[in-house]
Amino acid sequence: MPPLPSAPDATAPAATPSSKMEEDDAVPVSSIAMKLLDVRLKPSSSVLQSVMGDFLSGKSQQICVAKAGGVLELYDLHLTEQGITQLKLLQRLETHSILRSVATVRLTGEKRDLVAVSSDAGAWTLLDWTAPEKLCQATVFGKMGCRRSTPGEYIASDPKGRAVLVSAIEKRKLVYVLNHQSTGSGSNTTNIASPLEAHRSRTITFATCGVDNGYDNP
Repeated sequence: MPPLPSAPDATAPAATPSSKMEEDDAVPVSSIAMKLLDVRLKPSSSVLQSVMGDFLSGKSQQICVAKAGGVLELYDLHLTEQGITQLKLLQRLETHSILRSVATVRLTGEKRDLVAVSSDAGAWTLLDWTAPEKLCQATVFGKMGCRRSTPGEYIASDPKGRAVLVSAIEKRKLVYVLNHQSTGSGSNTTNIASPLEAHRSRTITFATCGVDNGYDNP
């Protein structure tokens, strides 16, 4: 016959409610749930849009590529010893969002370019590839999500770096004026002014681009 289970020891101390509460407090369940991220083992290879500019040194051109899955990559044209030109990956930035559009912005008096990016977060961002955080400025303009009436589907910049146009597929268009100011320490700061409405009713937008019109209003 199999051995019978032994009876519980009456002298063993029972678990008190206070000790049970201490054990529960030692396990941060909520903080663990907040740290879950969707990290892919292999980066996406589907290219949504690419722009060219001088993002690093001020002496050469690089290519900024927006890929599916919210990935921004910076490539340089590298010439091999055999005389073959190849794309060399310099930096990769995971945004954990749905990228909608990118554009190159060169501010007044600067020798390097910035990247204007719009996503499903309801905001557009100026990215500086030389900064440690890569973030220069961020401005919120609407609700989250990719809607046809929410600006951010198309983004364009003035060739002289004075303004950025963020537009939706239908009607809504916002113009942001960029104020470039120099501080006393020799560094420059960029301030994004409040948006100016440039809505056009009964219209559908397929693409936007910046046109050089001299020193007239952009």
